[in-house]
Amino acid sequence: MLKRSFQRQSKTSFAMTKIMEVFVFGQYLYFLDEIRLKRLLVLSFGILRSKTVNISLINDEIPLEQSGRKSSQSQYNYLLGVFQTGNVQGVIRQIFNLLVVLFYSSEKELKILIDRTNWEIGARKVNILSIGLLYRDKTYIPLLNEDLGYKGNSSAQTRINLMDQFLDWWKALQIPIPQFIIVGDREFIGEKWLKELSCKGVQYVIRLKANLKFETWLNGGYKIGKKFGVKTLHRYLQRYNKQSVEVVLAGEAIAQIYVLENEGKQALKEPFLYLITNIDDLDRTGDIYRQRWRIETCFSHLKSKGLNLESLNLEGQHKTDILMAVLALVYGLIVYQGQEAQIKQPPKTIKYKNGKEYDRVSVFRQGLKELAKIISFDQFLEFMDQLFRKIYYKWLSMKQLHLMNLFRQ
Repeated sequence: MLKRSFQRQSKTSFAMTKIMEVFVFGQYLYFLDEIRLKRLLVLSFGILRSKTVNISLINDEIPLEQSGRKSSQSQYNYLLGVFQTGNVQGVIRQIFNLLVVLFYSSEKELKILIDRTNWEIGARKVNILSIGLLYRDKTYIPLLNEDLGYKGNSSAQTRINLMDQFLDWWKALQIPIPQFIIVGDREFIGEKWLKELSCKGVQYVIRLKANLKFETWLNGGYKIGKKFGVKTLHRYLQRYNKQSVEVVLAGEAIAQIYVLENEGKQALKEPFLYLITNIDDLDRTGDIYRQRWRIETCFSHLKSKGLNLESLNLEGQHKTDILMAVLALVYGLIVYQGQEAQIKQPPKTIKYKNGKEYDRVSVFRQGLKELAKIISFDQFLEFMDQLFRKIYYKWLSMKQLHLMNLFRQ
């Protein structure tokens, strides 16, 4: 038994050594040390095997010989070590780097979705603000997640800080910077927030509440100090057969209010969608906004239809933030593997009455099925070693492209 355990430990150590070789070369992409990285990978493997984020249930799914621990309690404490790091931002940033390079392919334009998901753990309210990229206009990939620590909407400053972190970390990767278009629902409004997005060069398409009021730019003049309601502006557009109306945010940023006819069952209750945007091509506004629901699909997979997020049994906002980052990594692995499988064998589709077609088996379900074939931690390390190397070489290619673009400028 001891001989078998030693052999497994040697194999695991060898796999970790191979992975750390890549980390040494890619010092701006990879920066966790071997101890933190191995703990992160053991936890990720456990989430995949157990399909839950409950640490006790994860612990039960990992054989002791695979983690190298001597007892179940020792292994449980080992898993908790991921959340007891003094480098919370380092762990989150490492996962951010991995997911960005894995799912971004140097597109000139990239849609960024923002939303919240919340639930209760006893008396505690968990309220997660999430921001991430839309992959191939189909799948939301969460990149940054913050436990707000309170019930209700996020503040404008919280969103600004999160967006600053997103932009700073992206720039630090030294890869092409696309035109970001952030898409959100009615709670992500506020003139301060939208003005800051414009100042940072970020475009947006955000749904408005019908009771909001704005200063406007009408008939060639800025109506300073006088605000008009959204519904009043809608009537103005109908009367003069106009597509949009300019409004002024916080006295300096210009945006357009665009009115769109609603679709489906929701149209009976709310026949119109009121959107605010700073993109030039207003004809794209509706299609861009309608992709927002992809983030809801992701939340569904993270919660009741996949990874059982609501079984979280950790206390502390920083622990929740780390757990959400690890879960984003696991979710990313599932989507990546599902996409690879569907490239090799395209799935059958089903057509609905509205004429739209969808895959019979989603990328997420396909990915879960593929990753279920990985039954040991050693196999998982081999899989991750190959993926780390692929990400590293892709990153080098994108860095080179970024340098060439800078040189041309």
